[in-house]
Amino acid sequence: MLGHIVNIVFVVLLIGQGYPIIARYNARVDFFRELQSGLGAYHREHGGYPAGATGTPGQPAQAELTAKQLLDILGLRPSPVPDASILADFHYLSNRIGYSLAIFTSRINLRIAFFSNPSLVLDTEDIRLGYRSPEGPTDFLSSFDKKRTDLGLLNGAIEKYRAQYGHFPVSYAFDGPTSRYGATTPDYIPGLTPEFIPALPRAPKTDDDGFDYDYVYASDGTDYILYIKDRDFCLATLFHYRELADPSEACAYAGYRSAGAGRLTPSFLPRRLFDLNRLREALEAFRRDQGRYPHSKGFDGLHTNWGESGPNWIAGLAPRYIETLPRDPRDNDDPANQYLYASDGTDYKLIVHHPEDCETLRREHPDMVDPARGCGAYGYWTPGASTW
Repeated sequence: MLGHIVNIVFVVLLIGQGYPIIARYNARVDFFRELQSGLGAYHREHGGYPAGATGTPGQPAQAELTAKQLLDILGLRPSPVPDASILADFHYLSNRIGYSLAIFTSRINLRIAFFSNPSLVLDTEDIRLGYRSPEGPTDFLSSFDKKRTDLGLLNGAIEKYRAQYGHFPVSYAFDGPTSRYGATTPDYIPGLTPEFIPALPRAPKTDDDGFDYDYVYASDGTDYILYIKDRDFCLATLFHYRELADPSEACAYAGYRSAGAGRLTPSFLPRRLFDLNRLREALEAFRRDQGRYPHSKGFDGLHTNWGESGPNWIAGLAPRYIETLPRDPRDNDDPANQYLYASDGTDYKLIVHHPEDCETLRREHPDMVDPARGCGAYGYWTPGASTW
């Protein structure tokens, strides 16, 4: 009823131009409703939604699954046939258990939708109308809604995992797609896909985002924390989604955490151990092939005062034995804060120089503390290099 009233008001206000604008808007709404009905019938028959994507936000439609192909799959013959502008602006995404439909539109259509069909407003920033099923892809949502929805979907999947296995997915490091504290991996919550969520989402990106801007997760099995380091997003959640906001005055992040998650604090140690173990395995693989370890000019590193500096700071190791040479997660240019490597071909020493977490490491891995520097370094070495 409200939709009809709004349509009448717009016709009156816009006089001669009102009717064609309303007609174009209604054509889009009718098209969405017919697709929703067809997708529902398809799901009931096949147990899932048609897979595929016809494009990405802001990009032209691709040929993988066009609007016409989707209509053919669903067996739909809309009457009247949607005009070319609707079909050209149409986008469809599916993860099999959910779907998203979107059409780029005009601001006048967006205003009409706000009053008559607010559920169709997907994104006020990029002017998208459409529909997303409860577990559908979040790619067509606004930046704020995507982050809020992604975190909610991840939190729900984490709780389902715990209900089935009796504990949260375990990840002692603060893992994420671009985390500097834990493993940098797309599978940043182990064991969650595909049983509990089709795919782990990524946060919407901008040119100003830092390296560690994305969703991050850590858990010891009993407690967990899931968040994004985004102050603007945190401040925005204070008004309507306060449960997501960082409880401190800094409001530096937003997300979900269990009651005892305060004891889970970010540390570079898991990331460093991960890097050192990968490097040690690569060095041993190199020695098996070449009969020696890679030579160095001294204590080489990405930045160093005691050898040769450069991105290829262990010569010949990448990409054959390791994809890329890692850098210390402090991520700075100070020669004192780097991974360093020295070798004469027979022995080698690989260390984290001047780490701030050596005392923590000493409690669990005392054998990794450098015998030559004490807690000024830790790492791995062969017996002949222990005193270097």
